[in-house]
Amino acid sequence: MVAWSLIYSTVASMELTGRSLWWLPKREKVYPIPTSWIVGMEGSTEITSFSVRPPTSGEAFPIPADECCFFSYPHPGDAHSAWSALQACGAAVDADENMTASQIAMFRQGIHPSVRSWWARGRAKVSREGCDLD
Repeated sequence: MVAWSLIYSTVASMELTGRSLWWLPKREKVYPIPTSWIVGMEGSTEITSFSVRPPTSGEAFPIPADECCFFSYPHPGDAHSAWSALQACGAAVDADENMTASQIAMFRQGIHPSVRSWWARGRAKVSREGCDLD
């Protein structure tokens, strides 16, 4: 694996999941481990090993933590968890999707208000027939 490929996969994993793991067996090679393969971490006060299960295997195997380099964005509410940029903007993305769905529904159904209101000569007028401004 070339250097730019390693950095790219690391940054992509960090932005999408908030975590990334490199496996450095015997400090000779670097293997980026996808975060979807990590099924657990062992250790009570510090991480002693990572439990990894590739999609082609039914069983997980441990990787010692001293052979790994673990990166994570800190979670603002939990010191033992990770937080990704995608999770941080999740509420804004949901709101934007709902606004878009509302606008699409409005354009498909049309805008047909049954009551119209307007200001004329300092007072509000309400009519069911239509607007007739002087």
